Formats: sequence, structure tokens, C-alpha cells
Amino acid sequence: MIRAALVGLTLTLVAASAGGCGDDKPGERGSATIPAGLTRDEVYGRMEAALDADGDIVHVSVVVEEVDFGDDPTPEAFAYFDPEEYAEQLWLNARDEVVRVETRTRYRNAEEDRVSKAIVRTDGTFRVDGEGESNSVESLSCRGSESPLVAQLMRCGNYLEESTTSVESGEYDGRTAIVLVTEGELPSHDWTSPFENRLYIDPSSNLPVAADMRTSLPGDSTELNYRVQSRYDIELLDPSSLPGDFFEPSSIGYVERDPRGDLTATIDGMRVYWLGERYTPAASGAPLALQLGTSSPGRFPPGYRATLTYGLADDPYGPPVISLQEFPVDAWSQLRPDSGGHMWNSAGAAREEIEIPYGRATLFRLPSSYERYLAHVYFESTVILLGEHDEPSPYASREAFVELIKALRPYE
Repeated sequence: MIRAALVGLTLTLVAASAGGCGDDKPGERGSATIPAGLTRDEVYGRMEAALDADGDIVHVSVVVEEVDFGDDPTPEAFAYFDPEEYAEQLWLNARDEVVRVETRTRYRNAEEDRVSKAIVRTDGTFRVDGEGESNSVESLSCRGSESPLVAQLMRCGNYLEESTTSVESGEYDGRTAIVLVTEGELPSHDWTSPFENRLYIDPSSNLPVAADMRTSLPGDSTELNYRVQSRYDIELLDPSSLPGDFFEPSSIGYVERDPRGDLTATIDGMRVYWLGERYTPAASGAPLALQLGTSSPGRFPPGYRATLTYGLADDPYGPPVISLQEFPVDAWSQLRPDSGGHMWNSAGAAREEIEIPYGRATLFRLPSSYERYLAHVYFESTVILLGEHDEPSPYASREAFVELIKALRPYE
């Protein structure tokens, strides 16, 4: 069985395609030659300059031209999703460093297409999904470019993409093209999908004209190798032709989410704990702000009933730094926390008992390339798994983690 859950993510990456744009008018391609020794970063610079050349809005319509599944015309992974009907539009505003994205997805036998929208800025990405739910995240960059506009043109895979990008000379539609060749892997939490993307760029306009994506989806007994070819159709728009709030999150229906989410003081007989909406350490670490809290009754496995994530207070759309997973005592015991397979029981992990009011805690120092900690915090009805998010942060110290443990208090 092919893992269908990866389909949407992969198709987002697949849409790294472009439509022709020439020197004078969108859609008309010139005959410029490719400079010898052109580097990847120089290509990115040329793309940024092209987007900012005349102060126009660059409107890109992604068109999927062909999807090749090999011998299987409709694999199980695509039984409900039609990749040939995937469509995306980008409005790139280089002057203000902002992109508006609208994606249309067609599900087989559905009454209407699902449309999701996003506003991508340097300080964050604001999304409204196909069901009207709002969320915000750190803006994605990848492949050596820091520009959110170039990242959208390249259609980076996700925050975990591991890849290398090189420059080649090639042809598209019988004309010379700069080719950005990206090879790598697109990890998710459960599996990894290898891919190769060839992004064709017109050397006269320095904007993409097409892409050829090859990737595979892992399965239980086999894997699906497939290929998607697509193009960009590009037009230039006068900024005055768009509504004045076109690049504002409110224009897509974005509503700032309450970071407390659906947190409750108790759930399934378990007391919920937190660090407050904002946490400022006395000695070690950096101020934190609650990003999202949720309460979910009766779920096992994995057994936790509440989760909270905190990020740095001065980076509101940045990645999570600290997380809390909160378990009723009986659900925690079913995880067999003293058994092998848990990271805190790995070879080289060190543990220390910490005294706290109304409970107890065990602090673990984990084997890592940096100083990394995790804690189990035990209260009367609740066990909290307190951890960080797999990379160095101001909380990569014993002192900072001990402060976190002692700062936990009941949610009210």
C-alpha cells in the first residue's frame, strides 16, 4: 500500500514549475546566452533582480502539463486526489517582499475544489486552509536562498528538506535555458521521499519557465515512482490594479488564533499544567511565548491528553522551542517509560532527580552534538514530558531546564 498522506506535501513540492517570460512581455522568451561559470547564488540574484525590475507584480499561474505514473495509470495513493488538476497562483510583490499564494486541489467525486490561501512575508507565513482554518508559521526558505519570493518560485518541499542544488545548461521547448538541478530527500516524521527537481529558467527574463519533478512515495511492499511536468504562465500587473489590502493576511480570511486553543484546566481527570502565556526565566534561557495549547480527551496511543508548544517571544512566527506533552498517570505507565526504545534510555543518557514543590522530576541529558535535555515531571494526576525541538536553543543548558521544570503551574 502506498502512503497517501504524503501526496499533498509532494504535490506542493512538485509544483516547482514556471511559465515563459521574455525581455519585453510575459510569455515572450528571448535568446540570451548563459554566462560561463554561472553559480547557483548568481542565479538566485538574477531571479530577485528580475522580480524587482519594474515595480510590477509578477503573477504566476502554475499549470500541470503531464503526470506519468509508469505502468499504473491510477495508483492507490491518488485514488481520491487528481494531480493533473492541481493548480496554483502566485502574486509576487518584490517591493514589499511579500507573496500571495492560492492553491486549488481537486478531489475525485468531490462537489467542489478545495482552495487554500497564504500570505508569505519575511516575518512569517499566514495561511487559511481549504476548510477556512487559520494558522501561521515561520516563512520557508531553502536551497541556499534567503528570499521568500525565490523560495516560492522554487517551491521548496518543507522545513526538513535535505538537498543540494547545482546549475546546468539545458533546453526547454527548443530554447536555451538555465537549469537549477536539485537532488535530495524530503523527510517527514514517518518516512523519507527522495526527489529530483529540474527548474528551467529563461536566461533573458531570468524567471522560470518549466519544471520536471521526479519522486517516489514509499509503501508497505512497493514504492511508486512518478514524474510531474509543469510550466508557469506569467503576466506582469500594475500594483494599482489590485485591491489595496491584497497582500494583507485579512484579505484571505486569516484570523489570529488564540494561542490557548482549546486548553482546559482538567481533562479525563488529569490536571493540566503550563508555563503561562509568556515565560521569562530568572537566570538562564530566553523569554518564551505560548504558540498553541490543545486538550484532547480519551486518545491512546500515544496517550497524552494535552500538548503545549512555546517559541521565542521575540520571534512570534518562528519554530517551536519547548514542548509539553501531558499524560494521565495510567496512560504514562502504559508507555513503559523504563523500557528500551525511548531516547531517555539510550546509551550515554544521564539522569538526575530534581526536587520540586508538590511533585518530583527526572532530568535527562541526552547524547547529542549539543547540550540537550529532556525531563519527566510527575504531579499527582499528571506526568509531563518536557522537551525541546531537536536543535540548539537558549534552553540547551541544565540551568535553563531546571528553571522550566520549577516554573510549571496549573492551568486556570
